Amino acid sequence: MARCQRAWMAQVLLALATLLAEGCGTAKTSAKDTPGTALDARAAPIAQARAAALRGDRSPARSHPVALLARQTLGPFAARAGDRLVAAWIAGSEGERERDLFAVVLSDDGTQLGQARAVARVPVETNSLVVRAAGGAQGGWLLAWSALMDRGEALTVIALAPDGTPRGAPVDLQRTHDHIRWSSLLPTAAGTLCVWAEETPSGDADILVSGVTADGKPRGVLMRVARGVDRWQAVPAGDGAALALVSANRGEHGPSAASLTWQRLDRDGQPQGAPVLVARGAPMASNVEAAATEGGWLLGWTDRAGQDARVMLAKVDASGLVSGPKVAVEGMGASSLVALASGGKSVALAWEDPRSRTRSTRAIHLGLVSPGLIAPAAAVSLEVAPNGVLEFVPSGMGFALLASAKACSADVGPDACTGPIAPTFLRFGPRLETLQVEPFLVGESYQAAALGWGLSCDGDSRCVALAGTSDVPTPVYAVDLAPRASPFAAPLPRQVPADAPAVVGIATLASRQPYNQVASARVGALTLVAALASAVDMPGRYGRFRGGRISIRSVDNEGKPVLEQTLTSRALAVGGVAAAASGDPQDGAAVAWVARDETGGCVHVANVARPDRPNREVRLTSSKGGASSVAIAWAGDGWLVAWVDGRGGRGGVYAIKIGRDLRRLGRAEHISQAAGDAGDVTLAAQGDLAWIAWSDQRDSPREGVADIFAATVHTRDATIAAEEVRVLATARHSRSPALAPAADGRALLAWIEDAPPGLDAPASAMVACLDANVRLTCTPSELAPAAEGQATTVALAPSSEGVRAVIARSSHAGVSLDALRLGSEGTPLVTPWSLIDLDAPPSFEVALAISGDQLIFDDVGARPGENRVRRALIQWRR
Repeated sequence: MARCQRAWMAQVLLALATLLAEGCGTAKTSAKDTPGTALDARAAPIAQARAAALRGDRSPARSHPVALLARQTLGPFAARAGDRLVAAWIAGSEGERERDLFAVVLSDDGTQLGQARAVARVPVETNSLVVRAAGGAQGGWLLAWSALMDRGEALTVIALAPDGTPRGAPVDLQRTHDHIRWSSLLPTAAGTLCVWAEETPSGDADILVSGVTADGKPRGVLMRVARGVDRWQAVPAGDGAALALVSANRGEHGPSAASLTWQRLDRDGQPQGAPVLVARGAPMASNVEAAATEGGWLLGWTDRAGQDARVMLAKVDASGLVSGPKVAVEGMGASSLVALASGGKSVALAWEDPRSRTRSTRAIHLGLVSPGLIAPAAAVSLEVAPNGVLEFVPSGMGFALLASAKACSADVGPDACTGPIAPTFLRFGPRLETLQVEPFLVGESYQAAALGWGLSCDGDSRCVALAGTSDVPTPVYAVDLAPRASPFAAPLPRQVPADAPAVVGIATLASRQPYNQVASARVGALTLVAALASAVDMPGRYGRFRGGRISIRSVDNEGKPVLEQTLTSRALAVGGVAAAASGDPQDGAAVAWVARDETGGCVHVANVARPDRPNREVRLTSSKGGASSVAIAWAGDGWLVAWVDGRGGRGGVYAIKIGRDLRRLGRAEHISQAAGDAGDVTLAAQGDLAWIAWSDQRDSPREGVADIFAATVHTRDATIAAEEVRVLATARHSRSPALAPAADGRALLAWIEDAPPGLDAPASAMVACLDANVRLTCTPSELAPAAEGQATTVALAPSSEGVRAVIARSSHAGVSLDALRLGSEGTPLVTPWSLIDLDAPPSFEVALAISGDQLIFDDVGARPGENRVRRALIQWRR
């Protein structure tokens, strides 16, 4: 891996060298002065060639050696005090009862100002180390660590002078039988407050505070300021500090509802007034972040009370007045808090889309928080590594971010970037404009660091961070991140082409049920969504059938529910669910499904009208033989309904016309002419004709291999207009057809072609054109996916700019939804583009429905056996 990284870096640097003027060189550090980077005879010429390729500030950010660390080292951690930093770590040999606490002072660019020295001996069971600047006027630093003792645990501090020498011996602030889960040091005008959390036997924690002088001595009385706390955050506040405390109510299944309070402390750690209630009754799925803002403090957390996780923000002013809480990110579905940072007069929010499955990248969004406590849009989105440290801090009047991402030259661009994954520093201006990008390529060989941490910036925007490689022993460097014009580019996501469909809003409509089929219809300004939740068709108590539940939701353009109701609890999963809007919004839409009685399944249709009107429901078929795979379409003055009927022992396709009042306007017509085993019926109507397509196994019933068949019927009475034809004979299994009328009087037919039995080949989506006589008028062709993977489901819908298509694509990473527009010949009018990555595993069968600009689909839920019904608002650009 390191060899590939070095080869990539050599190529980038040589390419950059051609753009540079001859002249000034770059200072080098000898190999003997750089721990862990000694070069052998073969590597030396390569390093020299790289160094020769560098000119001026076109090189990576400078790195300075700090330490060479063996295994089982705790740290190093760094803190800034004025124009200096100190780095501290704990190391020792195996078998010893104690280890050494080392410290080294660094200049503001990360160079050492002296040798590392041991400043204290600590127990071998030391499990945490905190390094902070000391409060007060004397300067220097305080170090705190917790360790397991013979009886209980101890929390100990030591003070260091500005030259890194100890100001005295270590002092124990606390000895306790409880576990010290966390500690922090907060500088104040009178010194420093040490705040820590002690875990109690019940699983929650108590918060304790002790003042510490600049010499590391306890000041005042140790105080227990909170009990029964589940999460916490401590920040400086004025000349004292403040605590954000989450107290959870623990039930049978763990924490359920929580209350968030804000407690001010004076410079001695004494509580100032009673705690201020900020939020109550919502499950909090993250730690609380706090950032100073004009006139108070901004608090942020992730709330899981609704269908989607949401970032919440609240403001507490100096007098304790609370504004909010409010949802920070509206309209884009789930959001999870990453960090808050206060820069100058503005506060920036970092959030991500929560995922239940690990992806190859992680999308991080940054936005400024408005006075109304919302981040209306992401000012910048970044593609970073799915795991690893992410730090977001103020930098002068702007912000700085540290995250692992792909190192990319500014001359290449993100779409063509092939650089290694490395910790990367990004500097942003006060409006989150990208000013500087620096991947951590350290040492003489410019090796990509394996980890970066400890980002700190001074008031003049000069930043320093620590970085370490994957070598053993591990060389640790301080990376100088002074403002400059960098030759590297930000790790941006792929830019959406100007004509590609794009998601502009997303919301979860239903969850906590085993939803597996969806249908939708556009009714006026609302979208009606029908969802079938049916994991298994099974008998209920006393022999009565307990079937699937079909729920109906009418949602507005923002995805907010207007009407929610249960249509039936006796649906058969094999029947599916279908919906079609009438020609008049006053008449609502019709929903069709298959319900089961004592002897079999029968087709039901309900007219779901306005919220103030009751639903009407009719049964269209008898149960003899059983029905399945229902479809429905508006036919001008009523609806056409098609389904598979099992009468005679084989599954044939039937259709019937019903009026606005759901009465039959004729008899059920037998559409499929040969004995077969049909399924996956789909239906589309235009004018006086309707196309019906289905998957049929008539030639290979034992193997279960089907072809797609199609026919046309008259919309006035469902009688056959053109008899069935086989669309395309293949050795593959053809299934899941979808139909949409085109603007020229034809219809587009799409379906999925699975690999033949016994062959390991990807499934593909196919498209063909059918005229009124169901003749092929264009050669069936494959619809190319947006990326690697195989098609599993396809949905079509007519529109003024062509037929809209969405394809569910499965790959090793999971399931994605690709979108494109098709012309009347089935030719893609735009390049396929990936809209959404689902949380579902690759084996998940996605249900899709398109209604206007709305895409309805299902996805996995938070718990096993549960799914979610989600709605995405798509901008179908020409």
